[in-house]
Amino acid sequence: MSARVTRAWSLYESPALLLENAALRVTILPELGGHLFELVDKAADRNLLWVNPRTTPRRAPYGANFDDWWSGGWDEIFPTGDQAMLNGERLPYMGELWSVPWSAEVGSTGDRAWIFATGLATMAPARLERTVELREDEPVLYVRYG
Repeated sequence: MSARVTRAWSLYESPALLLENAALRVTILPELGGHLFELVDKAADRNLLWVNPRTTPRRAPYGANFDDWWSGGWDEIFPTGDQAMLNGERLPYMGELWSVPWSAEVGSTGDRAWIFATGLATMAPARLERTVELREDEPVLYVRYG
């Protein structure tokens, strides 16, 4: 099985992107802060990311307490991991990007597939770009930031 990306489905009422090859399956929820919901090792049939048994992924209001909304998985904590001041305003705990919608583009060639996602901060003059890629049937998730 070559690497492929699928875009036409949803999870927890949010558009979802599925990236997979024979070894791994990755699910990303762009509108929920680019949330990487699962990273499944297909051979072991096991999600390698922790899942919060008490809550599911859902849209958080800007400035919400991250700990009250975190469903597990992989979120981008940017520009700060704690409360901080920026130009006289308080940045949210765990930053801004985990709670704002991201844009996402998908692509593939015969042997690789990727998701390029962009998050724009609200207060900080920042843009975070992340590319998540699978190649052929490698059991490796490639991640690049820009």
